[in-house]
Amino acid sequence: MQLQDINLLVMETASQWLQNGVADIATEEIADSAGDDALRIQIILKNTDIGMGMTGEQCVRILVEVHDQLLAKGDTRFPHIEYWTKEELEKDDDASEA
Repeated sequence: MQLQDINLLVMETASQWLQNGVADIATEEIADSAGDDALRIQIILKNTDIGMGMTGEQCVRILVEVHDQLLAKGDTRFPHIEYWTKEELEKDDDASEA
C-alpha cells in the first residue's frame, strides 16, 4: 500500500476510537529490530487532554484493527504506532536540531 493510503486507513480507524481527537497521521517505512520491513505510524492528537484520556484498550484496538486492515489489503508490514501531540512533535524537532 502507498503511504497516503495507509494514512487514510489509520485516520479512519483512529478517529473511530478517539472521536474527533486526531489531528493528523504521519507514516514512514522502517526496518524493525529483526530487519523486516515495517511501518512507523505517528498518530498526532489534537491536544494533550485526548492523550491523557486514552485507555490501553483504545491503543490496542487501534493497533489490531490497523494491522488486520493492512493484512487484508496484502500489506504484511507491522505497524509500530506512536501517539504524539503537535506540541510534543515541535519540542522533539527542536531538540533534534540542537
